Amino acid sequence: MKDQEGRLAILLETTDPVEADVIKAKLESFGIPCLLKRESAGHLYGIMIDGLAAVQILVTEECLELARRAIEPGEQDPPEETSS
Repeated sequence: MKDQEGRLAILLETTDPVEADVIKAKLESFGIPCLLKRESAGHLYGIMIDGLAAVQILVTEECLELARRAIEPGEQDPPEETSS
């Protein structure tokens, strides 16, 4: 994703893997590509303390603002791109 579409930026970080998967699905349904970066020890062993369960949701820098609008509470339709 980085090589093809630009640099990656952290959209948000959560300790809830289900929340991360839901957000990823929502972004992808709006056509916004994203990656989940999980802390491997927490994911592997189910450890949820001291940031070991952290999941970062990454999007390209050019999609960051669009992704932020897409995950706003109550957002039902794909957000429209604004020209900068």
